[in-house]
Amino acid sequence: MIVLLLYTMIYMFSFHQKNTLNDKLNTFKAGKPSKLLYGIFLPVFRRRIINPKNVHFNYQFDIQKLNPPFIVLSSHPSRLDYVYLVFSMLPFKMNIIINRWYFQSRLFYPVLKSIGGIPKKLFTAELNPMKNIMDVINKKGIIGIFPEGINTIYGAGNPVIPSIAGLIKKIKVPVVSVTINGAFLTMPKWNYKSKHSGRIEVNVDLLFSPEQIEAKTAGELLSDINKKLAYDDYVWAREKRIVYKAENRTKGLNHLLYICPNCMSQFKLTAEDNKIWCTECGNGAFLDNSFQLNKIKETDILPSDIKDWFKIQENILFDEVSRDDFEICEKCTVKTFNKKGYKLHTRYKGTVIINKNGLKFSGKDIKSKEEINLYCRRTKLPMISNTLNYSFDFYLNNNYYEFVLNEGIKAVKCSMAIHLIYKRFEEKSDK
Repeated sequence: MIVLLLYTMIYMFSFHQKNTLNDKLNTFKAGKPSKLLYGIFLPVFRRRIINPKNVHFNYQFDIQKLNPPFIVLSSHPSRLDYVYLVFSMLPFKMNIIINRWYFQSRLFYPVLKSIGGIPKKLFTAELNPMKNIMDVINKKGIIGIFPEGINTIYGAGNPVIPSIAGLIKKIKVPVVSVTINGAFLTMPKWNYKSKHSGRIEVNVDLLFSPEQIEAKTAGELLSDINKKLAYDDYVWAREKRIVYKAENRTKGLNHLLYICPNCMSQFKLTAEDNKIWCTECGNGAFLDNSFQLNKIKETDILPSDIKDWFKIQENILFDEVSRDDFEICEKCTVKTFNKKGYKLHTRYKGTVIINKNGLKFSGKDIKSKEEINLYCRRTKLPMISNTLNYSFDFYLNNNYYEFVLNEGIKAVKCSMAIHLIYKRFEEKSDK
């Protein structure tokens, strides 16, 4: 009862203010992680998530001898990586950079603030998170960062955001790496509600000392970070012969994989009973307990694993977006946060168009019937997040937009196309 009363007081104090939630987040000031909430949540997470039979922490150095301030960089294969990161750093408590979306909730805001979270919009340059990072470091605190930005949708690591190297070069404090293997396969993005039981390894190492940071260029630091945080759960499970207790392993897999590797038809794949196959040509695969692809028939044409299948799609789509006439046009609704900033609601209805110039939405406000046009240049969209078989989303001019497609299965192609358009037309100019 005492804990509940305390939480209610925090909750009421946080939201009975004149400023909107957006105002609060734009001027957010990080505090020290609450010892009380750590004491409440850690035993719960230990019972429900950190099963010692499955989750193994491996340390390549004596973390007890490392004195704050320092930065911790973690790979990001699953939704539960925040928990693995927190437990890997115990007894230290840290401030973690967290997607701003999670703070836009009456329920989560006071909790995330109390445990030391720092809100940041994905793939967007912001001054306030940097101010908070510097403030924590100057007070001899610890900063936790997931430099990939978003968790992987296909089971292998994404390149880290290049600006992380400049941040490290500027701050010049020790950097610890946390690389997680196996977490994606316990909760694959195509079926994140599944409960697959199996081995997870959390590997902790001292990545850079201040002296090493001083001696390296930003490009060398970035290369080293990418190498250290790299993971591929399919190769890892295959080489270590890891077996997962998992049913319905292919449920939703056709929301990630949409191109048949045999006939190259799109959106003709069906997945059920641990199999995925093409309704156009019959080519298919069985997914075993190690999440490896196996032929159903001798004549089936398959990539070596799901990651390579996804990469085949990526290469095909890269060629598509490179054409001058490339365009995706989809009917959708658009969700935004209300004026107070804490509740998502469906606001617009219309059509989204994606081409080499960026993204354009044309439609109407559902209530007022007012004509609405949104436009985002490709320079603003290096990568976006998506919910498979449902939507994709991003922040634009301090506002959050979630595009819920009438044909949800197209969400993966839309989000991939936006990223590949940036890669095709902008990355060379970035360099």
